[in-house]
Parts: sequence; C-alpha cells; structure tokens
Amino acid sequence: MTKKSVPLTDNTSGSPHSFWESRFLFAATLLMLAFTGGVKGEEAFVSMKESGHGTYGVEGHFFVEASTSIAWAVLTDYDHIADFVSSMEQSRIKSRTGAVLLVEQKAKGEFFLFSRSVYVLLEIQEKPQESIQFEDTSHKDFDRYTGSWKLEATKEGVLVVYNLNVKSNFAVPGFVKRRVVKRSALELLEQVRSEIVKRSGRNL
Repeated sequence: MTKKSVPLTDNTSGSPHSFWESRFLFAATLLMLAFTGGVKGEEAFVSMKESGHGTYGVEGHFFVEASTSIAWAVLTDYDHIADFVSSMEQSRIKSRTGAVLLVEQKAKGEFFLFSRSVYVLLEIQEKPQESIQFEDTSHKDFDRYTGSWKLEATKEGVLVVYNLNVKSNFAVPGFVKRRVVKRSALELLEQVRSEIVKRSGRNL
C-alpha cells in the first residue's frame, strides 16, 4: 500500500480554508465553554449532524483535571486501547515513521438485536501534546472515516476535543446508524476520560 501524508487539517471539507475554519471552530468552542462553565464540567458531550448521503459529522469534548502529558499518553496508547474502550476488540501499531503511524483496529458495534465488527487501518499524524489526525486507508467498512483529537491546556486541567466524519458502506437503516454513531462516540469519550482520571490518580 502506498502511504500518503495526512495534512494538518480535520479533512472534513477538502477546502483550502478548512485549516483556518477548524482553528476558528476550536477557538469558538473554548470561548463558549468558558462562558457557560463547560470547561469545568466532568461529563463528555457529543453533538452530531448529517451532511447528506449517509455521512455524519460528530463533535465532542470533555474536560478533565489532569496534565496534558497524561491525556496525551492515554490517547496515544494505541496498543492498549482495548483495555479501556469496551467496543475495541483489537488495536495495534503496524508501523511508525516519525510522527506518522499506521494503526490497525477492529471494533464491535451494537445495532439493536445484532452486532457487527468493523475494521479500520488508520493513518495517524501526531503533533505531540497537541493533536492527532487520523484517516482510514482500508475503506473496508467505511467510505469515509477521518477525524482528530485536540488537547488544550487550561489552568484547571485539559480540554479534550474530538471530531469525526464517518460514512459506512454497509447497509443499516439511517435512524439506527445515527443512534449508533452518537452513542459510540459518547461512550468512547467517557471511557477515555475515565482512563485519564485513573492514570492521574483521581476519583471520578
């Protein structure tokens, strides 16, 4: 497989302005949370929108009283994600070249009365202690699976912001897919936050 570099954008629009739009939205999120008190909250929040043709955009965040280094260590613990994320069946680093990694993951999704395992081969670009960009290069179960994690240090701890654009290529009713995508993202953020708290030696 020929590797391609992942640009330092959220890869959500393909627009040359996507980087600056992403930075603006990130800053706006921080400003909104500061005024609403959300930065000091202890819960994960997720919002989702449908952009048409079965593509969903997910935005989520949580605040945690921990150091940026601990949060970063959890987010980049690719070989052990299955130890603290319940939907993850397998995750392993296949290769690493500088700040670019290839990570193979297999996860299980629950669709009402049945479940399905999904596979991604993520090309990941890290900006240490700041951001992670990822994109599925296998396209086995997803036509589109791309997103990011971002860290923003505050006086009280760290704000973790998650973005995902996803379009599956297997048949599931739209209303089921919407529920599964949002629930899965919320569970992911809650479980990642719990692991950060655990490694910080704090109580939930």
